[in-house]
Order: sequence, then C-alpha cells, then structure tokens
Amino acid sequence: MARIIEKTGVYKIENQVGEGITARIYAGSSLDNRYNDIKRVIFKIAKSAQFVSILRGEYQKLDRIKSNNVVRALDWELIDGFPAIVMERVDGLSLHEVMTSNELSMDQISYIICEIKKGLDDIHSFGLCHGDLSPKNVMIDRSGRIKLIDLGCGSEKEHFLLGTRKYLSKSRLSGLAPSKEDDWYSYNQIAFELKQINGHEKTEVAAELEVGKIQKELEKKISFLLRNRGNDFMSTQMIARRVKKTSNLVALMLLLFASITMGGDVSGASGDATVIVSSKKWVQIKIDGQEVGYSPLSIQLSSGNHQFHWSTSKRSGKIALSLKPGETKFYGDNDFE
Repeated sequence: MARIIEKTGVYKIENQVGEGITARIYAGSSLDNRYNDIKRVIFKIAKSAQFVSILRGEYQKLDRIKSNNVVRALDWELIDGFPAIVMERVDGLSLHEVMTSNELSMDQISYIICEIKKGLDDIHSFGLCHGDLSPKNVMIDRSGRIKLIDLGCGSEKEHFLLGTRKYLSKSRLSGLAPSKEDDWYSYNQIAFELKQINGHEKTEVAAELEVGKIQKELEKKISFLLRNRGNDFMSTQMIARRVKKTSNLVALMLLLFASITMGGDVSGASGDATVIVSSKKWVQIKIDGQEVGYSPLSIQLSSGNHQFHWSTSKRSGKIALSLKPGETKFYGDNDFE
C-alpha cells in the first residue's frame, strides 16, 4: 500500500522497484507542483552510511547538468531519516533490454547512437563525466526519447569497481579516476554493439534522419515489448521484492545510523537524544571536534552538553547543544545562514 513520507508531505512512495550495490530504488510520485511536468519520481535511498558519499556525488553531478538526454535530479531528501536522491522517473526500457530483441532498424540505431552522444556532450560541457556508461544506463522512454542514467563514479578511485567492466577502458580497469576519454571508450563499445544488430555495419548521419518518425517507431516498439512482458518497466522490477512495512524500514535505517560513533559520547541507551540535520547546502558536521559527515544526518548522542560545529563552502559556525534524555532536535537550511 502506498504511504506518504512523513517528513516532507510532498512525496508518496509506492513500491520498491530495484536494488543496486549502493542503493535501494523506489517508485513514487510528487504530490505538489514543484516540478511542473514531473509527477512520477524515483527515490534512490542509500543502503548504508558508507554509500552516502557515492549517492551524494551522483546527486551533485546531476544537479548541475541541464540536458534533455540526461535524467533530472530533483531533490536531496531525508526519506524516513535516511539520505536519498529524488529524480525524475524514466518510464520505459533500458537499451540493454531493447537490444536483446534484435529488432532495431538502421535508422533507429543511428538515432540512439547520436542521442547518447548528445547526452555525453552535455555532461562533458559541465566539466563532468559519466563514469559508468553502458546499455543498462541508457533508457528509452515511452515517447522514444533517450536518457542517460546512473552517473555513478565521479572522480574517486574506489568507485571504479561499481562500473560495468565490459564497457570500461583499460585506464578505468586499472583503477584510475574516470575521464571524458573513458566515456568515449564506453560510447564506442555501445555503438559497435548496436551496429552489429541484424548485420548493420554502418549508420546514417543523424541530421539526415526523420527524428520524429523514429521516435514514433521506438514508442511503438517500447509499448510492444512492455505489453509482451505483461507489465511496464517499473513494475517488472517489483518481482523480486516489495517495499517493507514502514516500521521495518524505519527500524533498519535507525540501526544503520546507530553505527555512527562519537567516541564515548554515542551509545544506544534509552536516555540518548537525537540530532537531525537536513540541508541541501552540503553542510559538514562535527560533534565535539569529531567529524560525523555531511547533511543530511540523523545522529544519536548521549544527553548532556555537546559542541556542534558546521561548515559550508562559504560559512562556518558552531551551536552549543544541551540535550535532554529522549529529546530530538532538528536543524535545517535556516540554521546555516
């Protein structure tokens, strides 16, 4: 059964639709008009505290990119007390799923290749790279439009293992940070595979194609493939598991956050207090001189006095905390002005 997210009141989570290495994926909807044309959304909720930085990196990248060929990041929220990206929901199929049908015409292949290139060009124009381009991270929506998703790897070395090895360059496989050249290597691998479908050896120039006509053809193809599967793309991801009951999900998230330690100041005793920090300003938090992480965070502390230090890219400050047993204090954007 669908449930309203208590914190914001502007989203509804409907069901779990997938799970990756770093995050669980939920489908939902926006309950207000903040995004105008976007009502159907996806939530990527970090599976544990260790993956929050990876998820934050993806949001930070997507938030900068403005492109018709790249999925939009809409918000960075605390969902039931756990960090999550809210992004537009691309209703359709991945290129990987479409390629397995082996039913793409030469014009359709040319169109797909050129649209992927447009998306990469847009990403690179913002000084970023994708880092994990593969057919599974290229979506074709119900209108035949192409969208790149899962900009996962950023510039941190340890993230390279999250990439799809078949489409990673030698430098990426050796552990080097992703670059534009690595994205083009992945792009060329995808283009080569597409050109092999039905024996196609070359494609036409995109400018010579009737894009509107091709989109209509792909729209019919996507609808046909979805009907054959007996459900739409998002629903097919629900086969393995459903959303846990709210109480179980909250319990899991609190358990994960309880693993954040503050030396002797943090414990699981019933007399502990909770400090919740929710901000989109990338606030770095320290408690009693020890670094906790970046907002949003839910921190359990022993009752008593603590020093709460915060810093953003432009400002810093400190707050003297005096916590009572069982007390919960909330700090938001206005507290970091």
